[in-house]
Amino acid sequence: MAQLTLSGIEKRFNNTLAVKDLSLDIKDGEFFALLGPSGCGKTTTMRMIAGLEAPSAGQIHIGEREVTALPPADRNVGMVFQDYALYPHMSVRDNIGYPLKVRGVRGSNYTERISAVAEQLQLGALLERRPGQLSGGQQQRVAVSRAVVHHADVFLFDEPLSNLDAKLRLEARAFLKRLQRELKMTVVYVTHDQVEAMALADRMAVMQGGVVQQVGAPLEVYRRPATTFVASFIGNPPMNLLPVTLERAGRWRCGDAQLTPDTPRPELVGRTLTLGLRPEHLLLDPAGELSGEVMAVEPLGVETILMLSVAGETVAVRLPGEAEPPSSGTLRLRPEWSRAVLFDEEGARL
Repeated sequence: MAQLTLSGIEKRFNNTLAVKDLSLDIKDGEFFALLGPSGCGKTTTMRMIAGLEAPSAGQIHIGEREVTALPPADRNVGMVFQDYALYPHMSVRDNIGYPLKVRGVRGSNYTERISAVAEQLQLGALLERRPGQLSGGQQQRVAVSRAVVHHADVFLFDEPLSNLDAKLRLEARAFLKRLQRELKMTVVYVTHDQVEAMALADRMAVMQGGVVQQVGAPLEVYRRPATTFVASFIGNPPMNLLPVTLERAGRWRCGDAQLTPDTPRPELVGRTLTLGLRPEHLLLDPAGELSGEVMAVEPLGVETILMLSVAGETVAVRLPGEAEPPSSGTLRLRPEWSRAVLFDEEGARL
C-alpha cells in the first residue's frame, strides 16, 4: 500500500470549475472518505486519482511516484464501481481473476491468488457461478475481490453500497472495515451517505461546490464543524442553526428570547451570528431560556426526535427512546453552552 498526495488539484469542464484547488495527504493504510452531496466534485476527484479524468491543474502522487499523467493501467489502483461492473458472461472465478490476466499472471500463482481472496471474502463456494446467480451482497464482495486480488497501492470505492438494502449495507460496512484493517489498505471511499463516512473512515473530507470545506476525523467534524454547511450536512437530524444577536457581553438575543451563555465574548457585541447546537445538546427544562411550539414527535425506539419551531426556525431535540413529550403546546429548552458552536456572518466557525 502507499500514501496518496493531491496537490492543488483542479478540474474544469469548459467554463465549469468542478474541483477547485484541492490538496490532501492520505496516509498509507488510511481509510479516507470523500463526503458531500451530488455534484460536489467527489467522484470527479476519485476519477482523477484513477486516471479516468485528467486534472486541469495540480499533481497526484502515489507513494513516491508522480502519476498525474500516467494512464490508469500504470497507476496500480484498484477500483470498485457503484454498479459493480461485473462481466455477466464470466464466472465469479473469472471476474475475480480478470485483473491478473491483463497483467500477465498465469499458472499456479493465478489460481492461488484467486482462491486466497475468495476464501477471505467468503466466496469459495460461489466461484463457478455467474453474477446473475448472486445476491446484491455477494456481487459486491466479488467486485471487492476483483479490486484487491492484484495488490494495488490504493483502492478506490465509488459509492459501492448504494444498491444494497439497509440490512446488507450494515453488514457490508462491517465487512469493508474489517477487510481494510486486515489488509492495511489505503482506501479512498466516495459517498453522499454521512452514516457510511462516519462509520468507516479514519478521516474524511466534506466537499461542497468542488471545494473541501473541512478535513478531519468523523467525530471531530461532528463536534466542531468548520462551516454552517458542514454543520447542516453532518448529523441526523443535523445541527440546529439559530440566528443570534450579541447585545452586550453575556447577553444574546434569539428571536424574543434572551440568552446568557457561559462565555461572554465581548469582542462580538453588535454582530448577528449563527448559533449551532446538536439536537442532543438542547435539553427540556421548564426554566430554559428558549421556547418553541411543538411541530412533531417522532418515536424511533432507541430515541425520540422532537421537532419544534423556535425563533422562526425548525429545531430538533433528541430525547431518550422512552420519553413521551407532549404532541402540541409550548416547551422550554436549555442549551448546553459548553457544546455550542458559533459561526460568523459568512458561515465560518468562530
